[in-house]
Amino acid sequence: MGIRQLEYFLAVKNAGSFTRAAEHLYVSQPAVTSAIRSLESELGITLFDRSQGKASLTAEGRIFSAHVEEIMKGVVTTIRDMDAMKSLSSGTFAIGISSFLSLPSVLSLIARFLSDHPGIECRVQEGPAEAVAALLEKGELDGAFLPEDPGAGYDIHPLAEVPLALILPKSHPLAEKKSASWDDLEGMALFLPEDFGKGMRP
Repeated sequence: MGIRQLEYFLAVKNAGSFTRAAEHLYVSQPAVTSAIRSLESELGITLFDRSQGKASLTAEGRIFSAHVEEIMKGVVTTIRDMDAMKSLSSGTFAIGISSFLSLPSVLSLIARFLSDHPGIECRVQEGPAEAVAALLEKGELDGAFLPEDPGAGYDIHPLAEVPLALILPKSHPLAEKKSASWDDLEGMALFLPEDFGKGMRP
């Protein structure tokens, strides 16, 4: 089942005739007839009653029509939204930023994007990773900079790996080492960012 078949179906329904539907669509009448027959065969039902010299919906056809109209509304809306996003000429983009990440560096990326697309208005929401991910899941954000994968259903684009630094007093025994392992930190009282550990790999 394809979009063109659904378009042909609605055209026949609205015109009440295969011939008039074909004229409206600027295609041949056999092409419309073939598309509808293929659709009926795929669904296993008869969509139109052709016995009275015109094409009128059957009971199954009326039920199918209600669903098709909703589908086509969604298709039109999706195409319009995608065209707007491709052109990036206008609109509002809501972006979330985890407080664990470096805010200035992320904002510089956003500023560069806005410079290239002056018609776009950007709304920034900063907070803990869990809160930002929750807003993303609820559809209140269009995208987010997070230190971890928020889960299935999203397009993930890794941007960078963030190094971690251990800050110690010069008098601390570990201060003389070039690097420290997690075993070295066992038992130490550490001051960590709220989102520490999100997206970290061993």
